Parts: sequence; C-alpha cells; structure tokens
Amino acid sequence: MENQQSQSKNNSFIHLCARAGLFLGLCMVSIGLHASDRFEVSHAQTIVLDDTYYLTADIAYALHDEAKSILQQGLPIRIELQAELVRPRRYWRDKTIARVNKLYLIQFNAVTERYVVSIPDLAQQESFATAEQAIYSLRTLKDIPLLSASNVPNPEIIQARARLVVDVRHFPDPLQYLAKYWADWVLVSEWYVWPLKL
Repeated sequence: MENQQSQSKNNSFIHLCARAGLFLGLCMVSIGLHASDRFEVSHAQTIVLDDTYYLTADIAYALHDEAKSILQQGLPIRIELQAELVRPRRYWRDKTIARVNKLYLIQFNAVTERYVVSIPDLAQQESFATAEQAIYSLRTLKDIPLLSASNVPNPEIIQARARLVVDVRHFPDPLQYLAKYWADWVLVSEWYVWPLKL
C-alpha cells in the first residue's frame, strides 16, 4: 500500500515537472519569436478567371528556429492569410467589398517524425522531413478565390490588401491550462496593398 502511494506521488511529481518544463520551454520560445521573427506578404496579385477574382500571395518567413521549437513541443502553428477588397473613401472609413480568410496549419507528427502542412477547408495535407521545408512550402499561396467579378462595380477604384496572422495559442485539450498565459500572443503583419485592376 505504501509502495503504491509512493509511486503515485512520484508519478504526480514527474507529471508536474513535465508541465513546468513545457511551460518554461514555451515561454522561452515566445520570447524568441517576439525578438527575432519576421514575416510578411512580400507580393500579391489578383487575376480574373471564369468571372472570379483569384489571389496569389508570396510570403516571406523568418520563423525557422522558433517555429521548430514550437512544433516539437507538440503545438500547431496556425498561419492565416487575410485578404480584403475595399473601396477607399475620403471622409469615412473604407468600405469592405469582400473579406476572405484562408487557414493553414503546421504540426509535428511524433509517430512519423514528419511535419504536416494542412489546409482544413480543403481537407488537404502534405508532410515534410523538416520544419524548414514545411514552412517553405507556404512561400507562395496560390489561386485563392475572392469574389465574383460581376459583383465588383468599378474595379478600377477598388484596392486589394492581404496580411498574415500567425497564432500558436490553440493548445491541445490536455494543455488548455496554458492558454491563459499566452492570451495576448499573436503576430500580425502589415497589410500589403495593391490596386485590384491596373
């Protein structure tokens, strides 16, 4: 009986230490991300195909070392491309014509020891040997439908813009207690703006 109680205490202590180590590791990764990250939409353009505007965006990432640490801690990285079509107005806030958010997930599969990039709304995924390869696979995001061209009057006065939001706050259920410590953690790039129609 005493041995069982002792073993239970040891297991509880080990579990507590593991949680503390994970928390400290995540804190260090968070500091590194804020200190050295750089990511942005470096170029974007729209084309019309079959009466639909499609977006292609080139992405510049500099999250390699920090991202690998996050992934190996068992956390997914959410990369969201946010795109908008807006009509600029002089005396009032710009009018939003369309808004599209495209989500990409990067996760480490501990069983296969590969990094998986998935697009949830398309049920697509691809795996890579390294975190660098996984992140690099998202360097160009192609053919994202925005809006029917027939729904855009006077396209010559419409601006398109796109930005990235990188988020690691989506913890798996056993680690949800950590979410409150990272409640404000999110990286948002500047808008890349270009004319919808040249």
